[in-house]
Amino acid sequence: RRPRTSRACAVQRIDCLRAAERQEERRRMAKGKRVERPPEGVEFPLAEDGRRSTMGFNAGAFEASVAKVDAALAAEIRSVAPKWRKKYARYVVENVKVSSASTKNALTIAKAGLDYLHDHMVFVRNERSMPLRVAMNEFKQDTFATGVVKGRGKFGAGVNGFEVPYKGKVLSGDALLVQIDKWVHEGVIEVSCGHAMNEMVRNEGWLDLRDTYFVMLGASSAMGPFEFLMNHGANVVAVDIDRPHIWNKLIGIAEKSPGTLTFPLKQAAGGAKGAQLAEIAGCNLLTQTPEIRNWLLTVHKGKPLGIGSYAYLDGALFVKLSMSMDAIAKDVIASRKNVSLAYLCTPTDCHIGTSAANAVANKTYRRSPAWQSFLTVLVSMIPGMKPLKRNAYKHVSDDSGNTYHIVDAIVHEQGPNYILAKRLQHWRAIVSRCEHGCIVSSNIAPSTRTLSVVHNITFKMAYGGMGKFRPMEVFDQETSSAVMAGLLVY
Repeated sequence: RRPRTSRACAVQRIDCLRAAERQEERRRMAKGKRVERPPEGVEFPLAEDGRRSTMGFNAGAFEASVAKVDAALAAEIRSVAPKWRKKYARYVVENVKVSSASTKNALTIAKAGLDYLHDHMVFVRNERSMPLRVAMNEFKQDTFATGVVKGRGKFGAGVNGFEVPYKGKVLSGDALLVQIDKWVHEGVIEVSCGHAMNEMVRNEGWLDLRDTYFVMLGASSAMGPFEFLMNHGANVVAVDIDRPHIWNKLIGIAEKSPGTLTFPLKQAAGGAKGAQLAEIAGCNLLTQTPEIRNWLLTVHKGKPLGIGSYAYLDGALFVKLSMSMDAIAKDVIASRKNVSLAYLCTPTDCHIGTSAANAVANKTYRRSPAWQSFLTVLVSMIPGMKPLKRNAYKHVSDDSGNTYHIVDAIVHEQGPNYILAKRLQHWRAIVSRCEHGCIVSSNIAPSTRTLSVVHNITFKMAYGGMGKFRPMEVFDQETSSAVMAGLLVY
């Protein structure tokens, strides 16, 4: 028997130590003690007390965003920062109000907010911490190989124009046009949304996406357009976590479609296919942010490139994930021509609405059934419950005399981290559109029964009763995904 070499013995000792560490971690967790992993990748900065405070950072971003245009508002935010978790919603609305006052305000606030985020968010590698902006400038090496799967499906086969699954049926053609008109008439969707969907139905040629190149950051997202794009022949560049079950699904969809899938590999494919490719596919948006950017700069050179930010995680992780996606998008815009951006806005945010939407809201409120008024009185009589009140549009005029209608649809329970993660996407959309001339698709998705939402019992109960308050309607994931994909193409 060959004697063990010193290297083999060392490797064995390391394996034993790692196994002991894993066993110790499991033992501590069994006792209720959470084992903190060392920070790696995109992280919140350390506060003066040595903790990575998300609330202080969050309040700081909103304070910095308005400091140059409204010093009094910035000072007020600074004063309430210790109570930011309870106070944040009001100042998000104020941020939107001040932004609405002028184009200059909107751009100044967006740039200042993003500058604060990229200067203060940190990137940790090998126990070295640096601002995220510095990390993106420092790490320029290429580490990924490229995988490509060309679908075997025939373009146009089995697809009847623009299709929307709805209540057990797949609507297309005249049936879909009738449903769109019904949604508009009842106030479920706005007139502009109905117009866009009608155009998608009537212009089937728009669904030939064989010359479209689209990056999906978070390709397996429940609300993302991955399957829609592949089924219409698009060239999709998929970025997602390195989990074989995720890539088995994505590769399987791609193989059956008429589209082409491009994705990062940890090593050269070497003839690997299917499940073998899935084992070496993927990356980590949080810890490999610069390397993902580097790789994206090499794919489909010279082609117009869309970048959709669809990845999601709960809580503070969503801020880190949004920051990593933003850092990638920002640099690709700066380094490539003809880059466009796409976001799915949440309905539970503060948005600017149209005059028509404001009029419909007033009309619906006046026609609300008597039981809703009775419910308002009943709830106000319950000890400890806040009284129900009308969530009316807030009217703001800009420096040209135009009136904007602002709706505060923030759900306080979702928390300030969720709002910041979505707000920075608004800021990037504004800067990219105004300073770089990018096309930006930034449509508000409807309330949707996705797993990430209904796992929260409060939201599950709210969604269960929302249909009683017409014209509110909660959609299944398949319906929302198809509608939002159609609006993206439009």
